[in-house]
Amino acid sequence: MSPATPNATLPDALTEVYGGTGIDTDVVPLTQVGFAEIAAQGSALRLAVFTRRVVEHLGAEVNDEAALVDFAEEFLAESGRTFSSLVVAISYKPAWTTFSADARCVADPAADAGQVGQAISWLCGHGPANFSCEDVPPSCAEDAFSTGDWLFSRWYNLVGEDPLQDCNFGGAALY
Repeated sequence: MSPATPNATLPDALTEVYGGTGIDTDVVPLTQVGFAEIAAQGSALRLAVFTRRVVEHLGAEVNDEAALVDFAEEFLAESGRTFSSLVVAISYKPAWTTFSADARCVADPAADAGQVGQAISWLCGHGPANFSCEDVPPSCAEDAFSTGDWLFSRWYNLVGEDPLQDCNFGGAALY
């Protein structure tokens, strides 16, 4: 048996044969586990999608698609690569990225309002003593996303060191 699509990865071929959805590069967690799932497929294009998500979560943008794919190909070719080594490589601000000095921890517009609301509830119940959810200005209390923007950015300014860990809130926020 061979896949109908030439050069398909094994996961893609199995997905095609069995009619499943496969691993969605847009939703795997931005962790070592998510990285391992994507890297195991051996597809530079899939790793490029995953890498783009990491770049965006770090408050940057991809400015050169071809260079991103080249990076993903080279990254896959080197053995022993991990999620941490991917983040370190991106932290050197490669030429195919544009980092913003104005990046902040905010509610992820791709999340749903309920997810953002749950993150706000968690934050308000677990914040340090010098953090108060009562201080949200009225202009930032109009909806879950505005409130999340205000609270997440203040939380990150107090405790944040790592945008991937300290500005995530279960996928409800991004840097």
